[in-house]
Amino acid sequence: MSLWDDIPQFGTANNNYYARPMDDNTTIHLYPKSAVYAIKQDVAAWQKYTGQEGSSKKSPKTIKDVNDLRFEYNAGPNDKSISLDANYIDVKGKSYNGSIVLAPYTSAVLIKNGAATNQSPIANAGSDQTINLPDNSVNLSGSGEDPDGSISSYLWTKISGPSKGSISSNSSAKTSVTNLDEGVYEFELKVTDNKSATGTDIVKITVKSKVTTGTDPLTANAGNNQTISLPVNSVTLNGTGTGDIIGYEWRQIAGQNVTSSINSAQAVINGLDVGVYKFELKVTDSDNNTQRDTVTITVLTQVQSSGTELTANAGGNQILNLPIKSVVLKGSGTGEIIAYQWRQIAGRQVTSSINVAEAVVDGLDEGEFTFELKVTDVRNQVMRDTAIISVVKSSQNSGTILTANAGGNQILLLPENSVILDGSGTGDIVSYQWRQIEGRYVTSSIDFAKTEITGLREGEYKFELKVIDSKGKNSRDTMKVTVSNSYVLTSNAGPDQTLYMPSNVVSLYGSGTGNIVAYQWRQVSGPSKSTSSIDDQNAVITDLKEGLYEFELKVTDSKGKIDRDIVKVNVVGMGSMSSFMSRTSPGSSQQMTNDFETSSKTDVTKNSIAFSDKQINLKDSSSIMKTNQGLMEQPELSNNLKVYPNPIMDVANLEIYIVNPNSNVLIYISDIKGTTLFSKQIKGASGSVREKMNISNFANGIYTLTVIVNSVEKKSIQIIKL
Repeated sequence: MSLWDDIPQFGTANNNYYARPMDDNTTIHLYPKSAVYAIKQDVAAWQKYTGQEGSSKKSPKTIKDVNDLRFEYNAGPNDKSISLDANYIDVKGKSYNGSIVLAPYTSAVLIKNGAATNQSPIANAGSDQTINLPDNSVNLSGSGEDPDGSISSYLWTKISGPSKGSISSNSSAKTSVTNLDEGVYEFELKVTDNKSATGTDIVKITVKSKVTTGTDPLTANAGNNQTISLPVNSVTLNGTGTGDIIGYEWRQIAGQNVTSSINSAQAVINGLDVGVYKFELKVTDSDNNTQRDTVTITVLTQVQSSGTELTANAGGNQILNLPIKSVVLKGSGTGEIIAYQWRQIAGRQVTSSINVAEAVVDGLDEGEFTFELKVTDVRNQVMRDTAIISVVKSSQNSGTILTANAGGNQILLLPENSVILDGSGTGDIVSYQWRQIEGRYVTSSIDFAKTEITGLREGEYKFELKVIDSKGKNSRDTMKVTVSNSYVLTSNAGPDQTLYMPSNVVSLYGSGTGNIVAYQWRQVSGPSKSTSSIDDQNAVITDLKEGLYEFELKVTDSKGKIDRDIVKVNVVGMGSMSSFMSRTSPGSSQQMTNDFETSSKTDVTKNSIAFSDKQINLKDSSSIMKTNQGLMEQPELSNNLKVYPNPIMDVANLEIYIVNPNSNVLIYISDIKGTTLFSKQIKGASGSVREKMNISNFANGIYTLTVIVNSVEKKSIQIIKL
């Protein structure tokens, strides 16, 4: 560089790098005013002359050949990798062996610093493996990587393990080992690069003895069918099975191709588009036996928001009087709900999570138990609500349970724009309060059991009734009002049903309102997979197992709109019936009304079910039966059944005439929420049977009395307590 004597006028300088590796002594050219020729200085002399640049540095290396210098730059917005023919250093002395990466808009002056050093390759022998005899071979999948060259050879060697075991090809990256024996093996993979440098890695193979299969047969379960709506475009397939399973394999067998085979029990499928996909699960046991099952994934177009807010409703708080120790948690919600989950969050632990809207919890004892309901919609949003179950001794409570009843949902067709909300409840109620919880605002809270709401417009409205008793406890219930300019599309899957084994067949009767063009039933939960979808208004499901099932009815109108409803079918085993009867209060008696609400009978000891127009064979337990007529009624209770008086003040008299001798009769009474308050079993009954039932400790209201004969026929009626 050149300048005149006036250094301060030129400025100040420091922390510079002066790269003149050819002749460091002539780095600075100084032109004093009195001099004729330039004065050449090195960095040290320059620092002394100027009194500046105390931290500046000279070139880290001296060279003689200008070809040992390189100037590299990156004029782009991304990192740039540049290959080098040797080892170089920059002006700061940092070394680069074979390559340099420049950040965007940067440059570097590089000085050759000798020949490039060969970097060793990296070997990868693959993941450790475990197998069970009689399987005695494995595949070894090796690989290698060389950062500054290429891999020229592979070599597999057994370095430990039992004497048996042969490597098929020890010079291939991928090979197999056969004739393995029980024990732990270690195999080493050595890779060599094009400059003879090497790298090694070790894989461990564990061979276990043959697993005894036990008594469980080999089965595959691909899980329940799933339906999603865009933009959600991925699902998780959860495969399970029974038996001595050593391998799972998923493969797609229908629909637009989105995946190859996946060798695990759980598989995540991404990139789904509108359509129907089918996946097959294959399970393999230690004897190479296989079983298969399939699952269907339906992807719908993007869900258009209905404007209905996602809400969760865990139902009202409940009070149980010992010795009753079980309760039904009835969850519900609004919005595009695809999943329900109950979990206990307070009280002595009695249950784990339950993935259904309605859950039965047993084994309760004196104390308070809090359960949380979580609902999830199609966008994976969640809402939560809680219910408190109080279990008390009979002496602690009058037997009156606090409940709220908001009445049934209502539908209005404009110009009608007003509705009567008629609330009621049971227990020692001291106040009622209505409030609007959804829809265009039309009212504030109202402190009356019965009220009128006016000024409604087209849309959906939801109202909540809260009742409070003299102890400050409360219970809630909700109802919905739908206001429309035209017909409202609704689906109705029918009332929930209960079967008592050995009866294992149920008839599902669908209905709805609107211009319906299609009905479809599908099972959404249950202890066993009983059916695929059924495209009919009514359906008969066979071969049910003990437990709680949920079946969904979907109706579609001429414009492609849909609505869904769910019916629950509870199949009660003989053991559960005995436990149920043992929990009821001894010494108390209750009763029936005169008119039956439901009646059905199925002879499951034979191989067919009688219908009004056909016989359907039951020998194939997987068959699915449909009819519009339903099961024929063959009552064992004659028309001589009497309950009197009804309504009832204190004691009711029940008279039953049993046709078949030595019959077992179960009588139980439940409130409007399904809580059982009384039960009694009569064994060996025949002919005329009389029973007095004392319900003086019941709260005023309506109750359901049910009679079951020989675990086959069930009849339910209503009684009124005054």
